[in-house]
Amino acid sequence: MAVTWTEDQRRVIDTRKKNILVSAAAGSGKTAVLSQRILSLIMDPEDPADIDELLVVTFTRAAADEMRERIRQALEDAHRQHPRDRHLLRQLTLIHSSSIMTIDSFCSQVVRNYFQEVDLDPSFRVGEDGELRLLQQDVLGNVLEGAYEEGEKDFLEFADCYASGQNDKMLEQLILRLYGFSQSYPWPEQWLEQCGGIQDCPEGTGNHWLATLIAGIHKTIESYEAYAGMALRICQEPDGPWMYDPMVTSDLEALEAMKAAADYGALYDAVTGYVPQRLSAKKDPAISEAKKEMVKSLRETWKSGIDDLKKKYFHQNEKKMQEIMQKSTWASDVLVRITLRFLHAYEEAKREKNLVDFSDLEHDAVQIFCGEDGRPTDAARAYAARYREIFIDEYQDSNLVQEILLNSISGESRGLHNLFMVGDVKQSIYSFRLARPELFIEKYNRYGAGEEGCLRIDLKQNFRSREEVLESVNFLFRQLMQPDLGAIAYDDAAALYPGAAYAPGQQQETEVLLLDDRPDAGEDGRTARELEAKICADRIRALMGQLQVTDKETGQLRPVRYSDMVILMRAMDGWADVYQDVLEEEGIPCRTVLRSGYFNAYEIQTMLNMLRIIDNPRQDIPLTAVMKSVMGGFDEQELALIRGAFPDCNFHEACQRCAEADTTGSSQKVSDADIMGNDRKASRTDGTGKNWEALCRKTAAFYAMLEHYRQMLPYTPIHQLIGVILDETGFSACVSAMPGGEVRTANLAMLADRAMVFESTSYKGLFHFIRYIDRMIRFQVDYGEADAGTERPDAVEIQSIHKSKGLEYPVVFVTGLGKRFNEMDARSMAALHMEDGIGMDAIDPVRRLRMPTLKKKAIQRRMKEEMLGEELRVLYVAMTRAKEKLILTGAVKDREKRMLSWYREAGNPATTITYATRFSAGSCLDLIMPALLRNQCCEKLLKEADLWPPFGHALYRADARTRVCLVEPFSLASQSVERELTRQDRTKRWEALLGQEAADSTLSPEARAVRDHLRELLDTPYPWEAQTHLPVKLSVSELKRQKRLLEDVEQEELYQEETVIPLIPRFLQEQEETSGALRGDAYHHLMERLDFGTMKPETGAVQQAAEQYIAVGVYTAEEYALVEPADIAKMLGSPLGRRMAAAAGQGLLYREQPFVLGIPMASAVSSESLHGEELRMTQEAAGSIAGSTDEWTLVQGIIDAFFYEDGEIVLMDYKTDRLYREEDFRERYGIQLEYYRRALEQITGKQVKETWIYSFTLGRAIRL
Repeated sequence: MAVTWTEDQRRVIDTRKKNILVSAAAGSGKTAVLSQRILSLIMDPEDPADIDELLVVTFTRAAADEMRERIRQALEDAHRQHPRDRHLLRQLTLIHSSSIMTIDSFCSQVVRNYFQEVDLDPSFRVGEDGELRLLQQDVLGNVLEGAYEEGEKDFLEFADCYASGQNDKMLEQLILRLYGFSQSYPWPEQWLEQCGGIQDCPEGTGNHWLATLIAGIHKTIESYEAYAGMALRICQEPDGPWMYDPMVTSDLEALEAMKAAADYGALYDAVTGYVPQRLSAKKDPAISEAKKEMVKSLRETWKSGIDDLKKKYFHQNEKKMQEIMQKSTWASDVLVRITLRFLHAYEEAKREKNLVDFSDLEHDAVQIFCGEDGRPTDAARAYAARYREIFIDEYQDSNLVQEILLNSISGESRGLHNLFMVGDVKQSIYSFRLARPELFIEKYNRYGAGEEGCLRIDLKQNFRSREEVLESVNFLFRQLMQPDLGAIAYDDAAALYPGAAYAPGQQQETEVLLLDDRPDAGEDGRTARELEAKICADRIRALMGQLQVTDKETGQLRPVRYSDMVILMRAMDGWADVYQDVLEEEGIPCRTVLRSGYFNAYEIQTMLNMLRIIDNPRQDIPLTAVMKSVMGGFDEQELALIRGAFPDCNFHEACQRCAEADTTGSSQKVSDADIMGNDRKASRTDGTGKNWEALCRKTAAFYAMLEHYRQMLPYTPIHQLIGVILDETGFSACVSAMPGGEVRTANLAMLADRAMVFESTSYKGLFHFIRYIDRMIRFQVDYGEADAGTERPDAVEIQSIHKSKGLEYPVVFVTGLGKRFNEMDARSMAALHMEDGIGMDAIDPVRRLRMPTLKKKAIQRRMKEEMLGEELRVLYVAMTRAKEKLILTGAVKDREKRMLSWYREAGNPATTITYATRFSAGSCLDLIMPALLRNQCCEKLLKEADLWPPFGHALYRADARTRVCLVEPFSLASQSVERELTRQDRTKRWEALLGQEAADSTLSPEARAVRDHLRELLDTPYPWEAQTHLPVKLSVSELKRQKRLLEDVEQEELYQEETVIPLIPRFLQEQEETSGALRGDAYHHLMERLDFGTMKPETGAVQQAAEQYIAVGVYTAEEYALVEPADIAKMLGSPLGRRMAAAAGQGLLYREQPFVLGIPMASAVSSESLHGEELRMTQEAAGSIAGSTDEWTLVQGIIDAFFYEDGEIVLMDYKTDRLYREEDFRERYGIQLEYYRRALEQITGKQVKETWIYSFTLGRAIRL
């Protein structure tokens, strides 16, 4: 059937002899239109082109393959209609050698054709990612070692200030990050040299970074002006707080003066000179208290905002700022010099190995095509003459290198216009690849203004989604996406317009499901992520019974399938596995390919350990792991027997002696005392039951197997060796029989593939392969689990938003919208930006003081703006994947406080959300909810929060096609109960049917026999009913909580008091700023990392350590904000802290130690821990279990700290609870510490002589 093109699509296809930029919105048929334009050029009746005269640059190989296949299929269809057309036949021949390729493939072609221009051996090879990382680390290590040996004072001081003190990891990360930035510039060395020493001082607005900072502050102040305008209008309303009018007017004048300040000095004076007047204390009974509080809230917003500006950018005068920035110049100089030194050394190392990376290919191609003066070379002109038109797909993701490269071979130098660029800047989501969306924006504005020879065409019609989905997307992004954040104004030209024809059906509004993440939300042990996944599971189940979607093949409505649904998330790590577990628990089939955890998989760890001991058996931990696996076949008792027989050597030597005892035929008898230790004498049958001679033979056979594989190494490739090991040991068959066997088998196959790839690199041998893998693990390069290739046609897909780009699904869940944005790059020691260079702290190496510079803060602010813009675009990509149904979910902490902050936009009459609100967003919900709260879809939510809906707002009655629902954690459980009631109702109806006596005339003897048999089966009680309610595993916290719940119930019955309901709105009630759980986690995470052996009990030492942990990414600034360093310093200096430090110095302090302890169920299900709703057991069932001796359960927990002292154990636990009596701690945590004590004594065989709780609230230790 012939395709009907829209007017805009037809212009894209038919326009000639112009540079064309196509802004193709999501679902606008971009790929189809691009393919059709190429076909139209090939089959032009007047001037047909050959396909090899067209250069088509795509973003991925898959896109290039799809494009080539589309064109080939269309050419074949045309040739069938015109079999005598020689031109078409020629194109079918040329299609296989056509220039439809990625930019990397194109650069590789150029460099291979002109290798002599860049002095490169034509047999060069593109290095593997792991190989290049390994080479980078080797080279960087050598560069730093050389710098240390040279002993240059500036470098040593720099390393002393920027390294962690224990190693150079932080310094290495800084150098590699700056090197990576430089590679996105056409001439990296030139960019680095420009960065060195440029710490411009705030004199005027000539500096780009300073002008950008001032512009950003002006945008913030404009937002505050808008808030002041809202407050002033409220003051002037009939029942408004008129007495606040003069103060608000004064503030508004001050804000106008700030906005008028054109340079840093004037802005400094205006901001620091702002002194807000005290609000009037006059009272008027006619005034609305709600309006009065709203004016106060708005004024507090701009007051606190200006205070924040003072602290960040104007805390010191201009002269002092200049002095501080001058002190940072030496550090940036050193960083640039050492990075340039690494760049040259790395280039030389690659040349020696005849290696290149993709960045090298791009830069070499630029050097081939561009002369020193920037003009095209003869090679560039040759390529330019070769191509009639150049197509660039996904242009919004291009970088500056690609821009210069492709422009150099365009017809521009000959006065021709033959560039065709297509993309959507709203979908530019690859900043981590240093994409430059501003390149698209510059042409978007220039071409749209009618530049000669240039044309912009907007494809706005969406042929993917239902109107409801598009309207909800438009409603949000018209308010959120603007040039200041998001790169483009989401106006009529950028909005989405429905173009798809759907079968008429029930309208499906977009849903926004908010999880109320209260501190007690996870009281049943579930985290917020698990609860959010449970929301998705419940909605999936409900949709399966009611939603009709349009079949892609027939165009008719049909019931939705699991495979029609996808769950999208910003990051897969820590999220995808949780969602997969919850969905599977709920009986919902799902599918995901995890991008992490490969090296932690059991089968991979075991195989790598096998390779390690083949290479070097003197590694006790890998040796023990392999011996205990199916490859070795040893159990714990056998390993203990070997260890006990030879206690005076390492475990490898003990195994060797054991093996030699068999090969030498020694009849030496090893006594029980030698085997079990002098303190644990036992007979050979009591406790071990092992035959020593048989064990020696088994160990000898194991070592013979290792020697067999070791002998194979010289002539057997590693990937083949892996295959031999899998077959001969039976490990492959064992793994395939485990849960998830298909994926495990695929993981092992991937390991063999990686070994084969490694063997094609410049590194050879098993030793280097193991070193290669260990470096991958060290630097957190994870292949992700293998795709087993098995089809699961009807399963919910779980994938990342980035992976979903270009795909579409009938039903889309966008989850995790309450997750905090990642701002780690902006918080690093050096702020980097392509245009503004390096922003570093000023460090005084003598006094060891670090002072942030204005330039660093300016760059950090710009980085945050760009990060927020990207997060908006990621959200846009996620939402536009939906064809028929869109569901957004997110968890909300401190709901009432967050609601109030979102609500301030309700009084903003503008249709766009203010810059300040968008800039202060910490999550996607902080962007979405201020926009939705201005609409009637949130009316119920606002009323529940005692907030007045903005009935008069222009957007209030707009059709947002969205429903917003607040989900309480307990309602999830109630929904499960409702499903259970439904199931029970069905069972009752079935039992009633079985109980009916049917007439013999209607029921045959066979049918009666079947009925009687079914009745007998259903009536027979299950003999182990009580045991089905036993938990397989309990946490110590759960046992403690059960005890507290029972005590709380008793206390409520005895001492229940009347509750006084305050007569003020809920949102004005005083809220706890931070939940106890978050504060406790923050203290625990820091205490886990502190080096007790060297840490001084001083507040400054704790602060410095925390800052270092934040810089390397193992601790967060949000956590540190919850900690009082003085509390920790006090703990370190306490008698208990000094004892811990002494133990740490001897290596006898252990922290955050997990354990699993087996205990009789009678201990767990006791009269004091049993609670009716907690274990759902009757008293009779509980009694029978308590009397049983063969029912056990597992108790798990994590011990904060313990240490050895005089051969015995001292156990301790940190607490941050706001309790003020020692007895309260003993009562609340006694049972928890008792389980910890039992676990330690059972696991170590040592006695716990003391048990302590350290209370950070009381500032002292409490002995139990």
